[in-house]
Amino acid sequence: RFKSFENLLGYFTPYKKAFGILFFIMFIATILQAFLPFISKAVIDTGIRTQDVNFVYMVLAANIVLLLSITLSNVLRDWVLLHVTTRVNISLISDYLIKLMKLPVSFFENKLVGDILQRAYDHERIRHFIMNNSLGMIFSSVTFVIFSAILLIFNQTIFFIFLVGSILYVLWVFVFLKVRRKLDWEYFDILSKDRSYWVETIGNIQEIKINNYEDTKRWKWEGIQARLYKLNVKILNINNAQMLGSQFINSMQNMAVTFFCAIAVIHGDITFGIMISTQFIIGMLNGPVAQFVGFVQSAQYAKISFMRINEIHKLEDEDDMVSVSSNSMDLPKDKSLNVKNLSFAYSPNAPIVLKGIYLTIPEGKVTAIVGDSGCGKSTLLKLLLRLYLPSYGEICIGDMNINNVSLRQWRTQCGCVMQEGKVFNDTIQNNIVLNEEKVDYEALKRATEIANISKEIESMPQGYQTMIGEMGRGLSGGQKQRLLIARALYKNPDYLFLDEATNALDTINEQKIVSALNNVFKNRTVIVIAHRLSTIKKADQIVVMKGGMIVELGNHNGLMERRGHYYELIQSQYDLDPVEITSYTQG
Repeated sequence: RFKSFENLLGYFTPYKKAFGILFFIMFIATILQAFLPFISKAVIDTGIRTQDVNFVYMVLAANIVLLLSITLSNVLRDWVLLHVTTRVNISLISDYLIKLMKLPVSFFENKLVGDILQRAYDHERIRHFIMNNSLGMIFSSVTFVIFSAILLIFNQTIFFIFLVGSILYVLWVFVFLKVRRKLDWEYFDILSKDRSYWVETIGNIQEIKINNYEDTKRWKWEGIQARLYKLNVKILNINNAQMLGSQFINSMQNMAVTFFCAIAVIHGDITFGIMISTQFIIGMLNGPVAQFVGFVQSAQYAKISFMRINEIHKLEDEDDMVSVSSNSMDLPKDKSLNVKNLSFAYSPNAPIVLKGIYLTIPEGKVTAIVGDSGCGKSTLLKLLLRLYLPSYGEICIGDMNINNVSLRQWRTQCGCVMQEGKVFNDTIQNNIVLNEEKVDYEALKRATEIANISKEIESMPQGYQTMIGEMGRGLSGGQKQRLLIARALYKNPDYLFLDEATNALDTINEQKIVSALNNVFKNRTVIVIAHRLSTIKKADQIVVMKGGMIVELGNHNGLMERRGHYYELIQSQYDLDPVEITSYTQG
């Protein structure tokens, strides 16, 4: 719904009735205000001139009733506005969040967190423009027309003086719009960096403390604030220049009106009551003029915010990027994964990370991927999970291109434990079951038992309802990893992806989990990335990678006999001589 500024108005169409009520209230309030200058004129020209106290009392009572009515209408207006703006704001932010969820992982890897957050705050500026500035402008226009007509009735010359002053005032403000647009883009960029700084600092406070990085980190923040200060000085100078010019024009306008009214009263052209009423009318007309200026500035800011948000909404959804068919197909009977001539780079200008990968991952078997750090193991895993798109080549399920299966359907079939796996600020149970509305408690219990964490959970006062802190605070690294294993197992997936799934565990826990997982692995397609020999030794197939390419393929014994790169990895890992390594790896 966010493809154009006109479509943006679609967020407000469900509230036509509320807007109708709002327009009626504001129209009534404007009409009531139109009586006020006539009341002032009547008090002075009739009540005071004739010294009729009863008439003054009557006019005063009418004035009180009018003011109470205006106050009541303003209260009702604010209540309706709150109701509508809250709902519209939720819809705006909700659609932005939905869009973010549909974008590929690569988008988030290339964007600052602060940039994404700042665009979320841009929605508030758009909402404020439409709900406050635009609605205010509509009724300011009505106010302007009504009070201009009244002023014309009182005196045409005074209206002409006011009109000339207002035009000069508006033109003066327009002079600064272009430079304000440039400064707003700069302001957005700096605020994005500031928000990213805070997210990064709070999220990495442990590393900052361990490495005595506090002072340097603070200096970097002060550098951002220095840039923000310089920009605020520029904005202040622009505001002051605009304000001084505007005040001068308004002051000259008011002086001219007062001078002309005084001369007109002296000459008997208008009454003193008309003069006082004219001053009130000019005050009422200055409001709409200022509202128009504010509307123009807010429209410019809202347009910039819309452009920034629309940059996100115009991005292609992850599903649209990967699908070769409009209708998702069911998985074929042959569920082996076939990687054909796969190459990958993170961007068109980035170096190639994976080069010409050909690989068959047999259905119902365990495939282990090993290699030096940075050789592309985790990247290959993410490509299989379709978190990244291949730069060249394809991945097939059996003979069917994997892109014929929707992302949601594919990931439903996959359980995964990644190196950088996350837990959420929620209960242990919700962290394991995630999307499930109806919890399968038997499956939950079984998953935690295999992950060797059930006893620890049950020993907690609130058991599975125990809350986990943000980013897993309150859990040890091993507990968090076992929780992630339980999450993957609870899905009961056809495909299980494990990226260093036991690297944070002690030997005892690892042995228990690996032993339990061996039963889980039966009749499942499992892809394991690991360094520990105990994890990969029993794999049906071992894929050895080096420099983004597959250099060896086979089982443990066959690869050891070959004495190639796999043999070197094992030898360097355990620092064994050829005799020792043979006896160790076969034991």
